[in-house]
Amino acid sequence: MTDVTQGDETDTVVERTKIANRLWLASDGKETDEEKAVAVSYEFLGRTKGGVSIPGDGKSYSYQIPTPGTRDGMLAGFGALTLMGNITNTWMGDKGDRAPTAHDAIADRFALLDTGVWVDRAAAVGARVDRDKLAEAVVNVAARKGQARSKDDILAKFELDAEWMKAVSKSPEFATEYASLMGRTVKSSDDLLAGL
Repeated sequence: MTDVTQGDETDTVVERTKIANRLWLASDGKETDEEKAVAVSYEFLGRTKGGVSIPGDGKSYSYQIPTPGTRDGMLAGFGALTLMGNITNTWMGDKGDRAPTAHDAIADRFALLDTGVWVDRAAAVGARVDRDKLAEAVVNVAARKGQARSKDDILAKFELDAEWMKAVSKSPEFATEYASLMGRTVKSSDDLLAGL
């Protein structure tokens, strides 16, 4: 499905491909106006951008509006749909560990919200960093320095201290070892300067 928008001052037509169904639902499950909605529903339809296709998952995630027909209820529905879209956008861009589908990513985030936590900051780093490989990098660097460290202890430290994990991931020596373990080419400063 394609939305077509035409500017008032130009003859340019901008086409945007719809990537999700965002619905306001009545108690019978049919689409309705915001004022009458008791729930909202979000279904990722898929996206193709830059030659990369991410298929839709065929599932919709629904959120029950706590106070239907009120200002707070309509704001909650709007906020839920907005968050679902944000979660999907982040999920599409994640390169590391991620939920198998956009629906799963949304369900995971809303399950976390049910616990009273807005975002798991430790897991947010983990979404971009392979914790096992980063812990292995710490073990390897420590071994080169003559220090024995347990991978399990390091993983436990990551769980308890997200800031420490972030600092480890930014440390050049650990980051270089991590990149090597991930199969990435790491160029030295000499290599980079030679390219000038």
